[in-house]
Amino acid sequence: RKNARASAIVSCSDALDVTYAQGAQVNEYTALYDSFRRRTAHGQVVVDGRVLIYPFGNLESSVSIPPMLLNSMRQAVLHDVLQQLYRPYRGKLVDAGTFDMAVMRAELQRQMERHDLRTQLPPDSLMMFSMAAPRRLEEYLCNQPEATILELEYPLTQVITCNGREYTFKGRLDRLDRREDGLCIVDYKTGTINSPAGALWDDEALFVHMAQVRDAGIPLEERRRLAAGAFDQLAEKLRMIQLPAYLCMLHAAGFKDLHDAALVELRDKGREYWLFGPRLDLDNGERIRQCFDVLSLLLWHMEHGPDFTGRPGEGCRWCDYQALCHA
Repeated sequence: RKNARASAIVSCSDALDVTYAQGAQVNEYTALYDSFRRRTAHGQVVVDGRVLIYPFGNLESSVSIPPMLLNSMRQAVLHDVLQQLYRPYRGKLVDAGTFDMAVMRAELQRQMERHDLRTQLPPDSLMMFSMAAPRRLEEYLCNQPEATILELEYPLTQVITCNGREYTFKGRLDRLDRREDGLCIVDYKTGTINSPAGALWDDEALFVHMAQVRDAGIPLEERRRLAAGAFDQLAEKLRMIQLPAYLCMLHAAGFKDLHDAALVELRDKGREYWLFGPRLDLDNGERIRQCFDVLSLLLWHMEHGPDFTGRPGEGCRWCDYQALCHA
């Protein structure tokens, strides 16, 4: 049909995310679907095997490229640089004096060429990235806490039991460290990071509501009402489910001495934003139990919740589900 919009079109193992300008015709959609591996059209950018089409003409400046797409390009390069730098130290202790900055800069140049940023980014964006990336990486590496690098790019597929049912989760951890207090997940981010969980872990009333949602003795409609309220509160306090889910997966897989998980803000000084933070009053078992409570609520709400209300924001402009959302 005319004025079509499509997203997340899967062909074999590659995902094709496409957003069409108004007036796009079905034959354009068909041609793109059949040949996206081979042709490079105006307004098309390739990132990690994903072809992204945006209604911005030739993408002549950084203003024309969606911020989320720029972040994806930057994160892919910085992520690969760090993986290559840490790989020789897998199973070894590292600290702030471990890494050679000349080696880092050479690896950064190699990854920029491998990702073909000269053709993927406008000149101004490329120049800014070329100047900022070495400084950001150096700031992060020169403040590396003492840690033993246990895993890099660790793939994990794990069955987790929630609400009396089994769910299979899949993920890939950027890094797993052993630090002074135990095992820590490290995940790299190039975008702006807020506190991953805020005051969530101290909200006893919210966790009581989560438990009531799982109580089969409470009528379903009342549980739905409780779930909707708890879900709204959770959305305000927990900005992402990735880190709690990773901790639940590792726990279910039998990993012992799990301590915390952190997002690393590579866009600034490499600060680590911890999921739990300095919670000396709770042991690891209680923290992990709370993560399972969070996961259980989300899964229950996905299955039984009467609706899922959209929350409008800046990211709506680049959302794959924009055409379906009525927020």
